[in-house]
Amino acid sequence: MCVYDVCALHLLLVVLVVAAMSFGRNVLMVVTHIVSVLISLLLLTNMIYQIDFFKHDEYNVNCTDTHLVPSPPEERPLNDADWVGLQKTSKSRTLPDLLKGYIGLIVLATILAVVDIRQMYRRHMDGACLMRPTVIFPQIQRVHTDDNIKSCLMFLFNYGFYKFGVEVSLVMTVILIGSRMDVYAVLYGLWLCILFALKRETIARVWGFFQLFIIIVIPIQYAMAVGLPPGLCIGEL
Repeated sequence: MCVYDVCALHLLLVVLVVAAMSFGRNVLMVVTHIVSVLISLLLLTNMIYQIDFFKHDEYNVNCTDTHLVPSPPEERPLNDADWVGLQKTSKSRTLPDLLKGYIGLIVLATILAVVDIRQMYRRHMDGACLMRPTVIFPQIQRVHTDDNIKSCLMFLFNYGFYKFGVEVSLVMTVILIGSRMDVYAVLYGLWLCILFALKRETIARVWGFFQLFIIIVIPIQYAMAVGLPPGLCIGEL
Protein backbone atom coordinates (compact mmCIF):
# COMPACT_ATOMS: atom_id res chain seq x y z
CA MET A 1 0.00 0.00 0.00
CA CYS A 2 2.75 2.47 0.95
CA VAL A 3 4.59 1.67 -2.28
CA TYR A 4 1.62 2.25 -4.59
CA ASP A 5 0.37 5.32 -2.70
CA VAL A 6 3.45 7.34 -1.77
CA CYS A 7 2.61 10.16 0.62
CA ALA A 8 3.85 11.81 3.81
CA LEU A 9 1.36 10.05 6.08
CA HIS A 10 2.65 6.64 5.02
CA LEU A 11 6.25 7.50 5.95
CA LEU A 12 5.52 6.78 9.61
CA LEU A 13 4.10 3.38 8.67
CA VAL A 14 7.24 2.55 6.70
CA VAL A 15 9.47 3.47 9.63
CA LEU A 16 7.44 1.35 12.06
CA VAL A 17 7.21 -1.69 9.79
CA VAL A 18 10.91 -1.68 8.87
CA ALA A 19 11.92 -1.36 12.52
CA ALA A 20 9.49 -4.07 13.65
CA MET A 21 10.75 -6.60 11.10
CA SER A 22 14.24 -6.35 12.61
CA PHE A 23 13.25 -7.19 16.18
CA GLY A 24 11.56 -10.05 17.97
CA ARG A 25 7.96 -11.14 17.89
CA ASN A 26 7.01 -9.16 20.99
CA VAL A 27 8.07 -5.89 19.34
CA LEU A 28 6.41 -6.99 16.11
CA MET A 29 3.07 -7.52 17.87
CA VAL A 30 3.25 -4.14 19.60
CA VAL A 31 4.02 -2.41 16.31
CA THR A 32 1.17 -4.34 14.66
CA HIS A 33 -1.27 -2.86 17.16
CA ILE A 34 0.18 0.64 16.70
CA VAL A 35 -0.01 0.35 12.91
CA SER A 36 -3.60 -0.91 13.15
CA VAL A 37 -4.58 2.18 15.15
CA LEU A 38 -2.77 4.50 12.72
CA ILE A 39 -4.40 2.85 9.71
CA SER A 40 -7.82 3.21 11.31
CA LEU A 41 -7.16 6.90 11.90
CA LEU A 42 -5.98 7.34 8.31
CA LEU A 43 -9.11 5.60 7.04
CA LEU A 44 -11.37 7.87 9.10
CA THR A 45 -9.37 10.94 8.06
CA ASN A 46 -9.77 10.12 4.38
CA MET A 47 -13.49 9.56 4.82
CA ILE A 48 -13.92 12.87 6.67
CA TYR A 49 -11.94 14.62 3.94
CA GLN A 50 -14.66 13.67 1.45
CA ILE A 51 -17.02 16.19 3.08
CA ASP A 52 -17.79 19.12 0.76
CA PHE A 53 -16.48 21.49 3.43
CA PHE A 54 -12.95 20.56 2.36
CA LYS A 55 -12.12 21.97 -1.07
CA HIS A 56 -9.29 20.01 -2.65
CA ASP A 57 -8.49 22.76 -5.14
CA GLU A 58 -7.73 25.18 -2.32
CA TYR A 59 -4.54 23.23 -1.65
CA ASN A 60 -3.28 23.53 -5.21
CA VAL A 61 0.20 24.99 -5.50
CA ASN A 62 1.36 27.38 -8.20
CA CYS A 63 5.10 27.79 -8.37
CA THR A 64 5.24 29.64 -11.68
CA ASP A 65 5.96 32.95 -9.96
CA THR A 66 9.07 31.73 -8.19
CA HIS A 67 12.54 31.59 -9.71
CA LEU A 68 13.57 28.71 -7.47
CA VAL A 69 12.07 25.90 -9.48
CA PRO A 70 10.20 25.76 -12.80
CA SER A 71 6.67 24.45 -12.83
CA PRO A 72 6.72 20.78 -13.89
CA PRO A 73 4.69 19.83 -16.95
CA GLU A 74 2.20 17.63 -15.07
CA GLU A 75 -1.34 16.72 -16.07
CA ARG A 76 -2.73 17.97 -12.77
CA PRO A 77 -1.41 20.79 -10.55
CA LEU A 78 0.71 20.14 -7.52
CA ASN A 79 -1.36 19.86 -4.37
CA ASP A 80 -0.32 19.88 -0.72
CA ALA A 81 -3.22 17.61 0.22
CA ASP A 82 -2.04 15.00 -2.29
CA TRP A 83 1.43 15.22 -0.76
CA VAL A 84 0.02 14.58 2.70
CA GLY A 85 -2.07 11.66 1.43
CA LEU A 86 -5.58 13.12 1.31
CA GLN A 87 -7.45 12.72 -1.96
CA LYS A 88 -10.96 13.32 -3.14
CA THR A 89 -13.05 10.71 -4.89
CA SER A 90 -13.73 11.03 -8.60
CA LYS A 91 -15.38 9.11 -11.40
CA SER A 92 -12.15 7.24 -12.05
CA ARG A 93 -11.36 6.60 -8.38
CA THR A 94 -14.22 5.80 -6.03
CA LEU A 95 -14.13 5.75 -2.23
CA PRO A 96 -13.57 1.95 -2.07
CA ASP A 97 -10.59 2.40 -4.39
CA LEU A 98 -9.13 5.01 -2.04
CA LEU A 99 -9.67 2.95 1.10
CA LYS A 100 -9.13 -0.63 -0.08
CA GLY A 101 -5.51 -0.67 1.09
CA TYR A 102 -6.45 0.45 4.60
CA ILE A 103 -9.39 -1.95 4.74
CA GLY A 104 -7.22 -4.85 3.62
CA LEU A 105 -4.61 -4.18 6.30
CA ILE A 106 -7.29 -3.88 9.00
CA VAL A 107 -8.77 -7.21 7.89
CA LEU A 108 -5.32 -8.88 8.04
CA ALA A 109 -4.65 -7.46 11.50
CA THR A 110 -8.05 -8.68 12.67
CA ILE A 111 -7.43 -12.19 11.32
CA LEU A 112 -4.03 -12.25 13.04
CA ALA A 113 -5.59 -11.27 16.38
CA VAL A 114 -8.39 -13.84 16.03
CA VAL A 115 -5.94 -16.63 15.19
CA ASP A 116 -3.69 -15.74 18.14
CA ILE A 117 -6.60 -15.68 20.60
CA ARG A 118 -8.03 -18.91 19.18
CA GLN A 119 -4.69 -20.72 19.46
CA MET A 120 -4.17 -19.52 23.03
CA TYR A 121 -7.69 -20.64 23.95
CA ARG A 122 -7.14 -24.11 22.45
CA ARG A 123 -3.81 -24.51 24.26
CA HIS A 124 -5.48 -23.48 27.52
CA MET A 125 -8.37 -25.95 27.05
CA ASP A 126 -5.94 -28.77 26.16
CA GLY A 127 -3.76 -28.04 29.17
CA ALA A 128 -0.78 -27.30 26.97
CA CYS A 129 1.81 -24.57 27.45
CA LEU A 130 0.38 -21.17 26.58
CA MET A 131 3.67 -20.09 25.00
CA ARG A 132 3.68 -20.06 21.22
CA PRO A 133 5.65 -23.01 19.73
CA THR A 134 8.91 -21.97 18.16
CA VAL A 135 8.53 -24.35 15.19
CA ILE A 136 5.64 -25.55 13.04
CA PHE A 137 6.23 -29.27 13.58
CA PRO A 138 7.71 -29.82 17.07
CA GLN A 139 7.84 -33.61 16.63
CA ILE A 140 10.20 -33.41 13.64
CA GLN A 141 13.95 -33.36 14.34
CA ARG A 142 17.11 -33.75 12.28
CA VAL A 143 17.07 -37.56 12.64
CA HIS A 144 13.72 -37.73 10.83
CA THR A 145 14.88 -36.02 7.64
CA ASP A 146 16.14 -39.28 6.09
CA ASP A 147 12.86 -41.14 6.66
CA ASN A 148 10.99 -39.74 3.66
CA ILE A 149 10.49 -36.60 1.61
CA LYS A 150 7.57 -35.47 3.77
CA SER A 151 9.67 -35.50 6.94
CA CYS A 152 12.48 -33.71 5.15
CA LEU A 153 10.11 -30.95 3.98
CA MET A 154 8.63 -30.63 7.47
CA PHE A 155 12.14 -30.23 8.89
CA LEU A 156 12.88 -27.52 6.30
CA PHE A 157 9.70 -25.69 7.30
CA ASN A 158 10.95 -25.78 10.88
CA TYR A 159 14.60 -24.88 10.40
CA GLY A 160 15.03 -24.02 6.73
CA PHE A 161 15.75 -20.34 7.26
CA TYR A 162 17.82 -21.12 10.34
CA LYS A 163 20.02 -23.40 8.22
CA PHE A 164 20.11 -21.35 5.02
CA GLY A 165 19.06 -17.86 6.14
CA VAL A 166 22.36 -16.24 5.23
CA GLU A 167 22.33 -17.74 1.74
CA VAL A 168 18.69 -16.72 1.16
CA SER A 169 19.44 -13.17 2.35
CA LEU A 170 22.42 -12.88 0.02
CA VAL A 171 20.40 -14.15 -2.95
CA MET A 172 17.63 -11.63 -2.21
CA THR A 173 20.27 -8.91 -1.96
CA VAL A 174 21.51 -9.82 -5.44
CA ILE A 175 17.94 -9.64 -6.75
CA LEU A 176 17.50 -6.25 -5.09
CA ILE A 177 20.71 -4.95 -6.67
CA GLY A 178 19.66 -6.17 -10.11
CA SER A 179 16.21 -4.59 -9.83
CA ARG A 180 17.35 -1.19 -8.52
CA MET A 181 20.56 -0.41 -10.42
CA ASP A 182 21.11 2.90 -8.60
CA VAL A 183 23.30 4.35 -5.86
CA TYR A 184 21.49 2.26 -3.25
CA ALA A 185 22.34 -0.83 -5.28
CA VAL A 186 26.00 0.16 -4.95
CA LEU A 187 25.64 0.34 -1.16
CA TYR A 188 23.94 -3.05 -1.06
CA GLY A 189 26.65 -4.38 -3.36
CA LEU A 190 29.33 -3.29 -0.90
CA TRP A 191 27.50 -5.07 1.89
CA LEU A 192 27.13 -8.14 -0.32
CA CYS A 193 30.88 -8.27 -0.94
CA ILE A 194 31.62 -7.88 2.75
CA LEU A 195 29.16 -10.55 3.89
CA PHE A 196 30.19 -12.96 1.14
CA ALA A 197 33.83 -12.78 2.18
CA LEU A 198 33.25 -13.32 5.91
CA LYS A 199 32.91 -16.55 7.84
CA ARG A 200 29.56 -17.38 9.41
CA GLU A 201 30.87 -16.63 12.91
CA THR A 202 31.96 -13.17 11.81
CA ILE A 203 28.72 -12.60 9.89
CA ALA A 204 26.81 -13.26 13.11
CA ARG A 205 28.71 -10.39 14.75
CA VAL A 206 28.22 -7.85 11.94
CA TRP A 207 24.68 -8.84 10.96
CA GLY A 208 23.25 -6.31 13.38
CA PHE A 209 25.03 -3.51 11.53
CA PHE A 210 23.56 -4.76 8.24
CA GLN A 211 20.10 -4.67 9.79
CA LEU A 212 20.74 -1.15 11.08
CA PHE A 213 21.79 -0.12 7.58
CA ILE A 214 18.49 -1.42 6.17
CA ILE A 215 16.46 0.24 8.94
CA ILE A 216 18.07 3.59 8.08
CA VAL A 217 18.21 3.35 4.29
CA ILE A 218 14.64 2.23 3.53
CA PRO A 219 12.95 5.17 5.32
CA ILE A 220 15.43 7.55 3.68
CA GLN A 221 14.52 6.16 0.25
CA TYR A 222 10.82 6.55 1.00
CA ALA A 223 11.32 10.08 2.33
CA MET A 224 13.12 11.02 -0.88
CA ALA A 225 10.26 9.54 -2.90
CA VAL A 226 7.78 11.63 -0.90
CA GLY A 227 9.85 14.78 -1.31
CA LEU A 228 9.25 18.18 0.24
CA PRO A 229 5.80 19.82 0.41
CA PRO A 230 4.92 21.31 -2.98
CA GLY A 231 3.94 24.54 -1.26
CA LEU A 232 7.59 25.26 -0.50
CA CYS A 233 8.30 25.55 -4.24
CA ILE A 234 11.91 24.47 -3.81
CA GLY A 235 11.88 21.38 -5.98
CA GLU A 236 12.24 17.71 -5.12
CA LEU A 237 14.79 16.04 -2.85
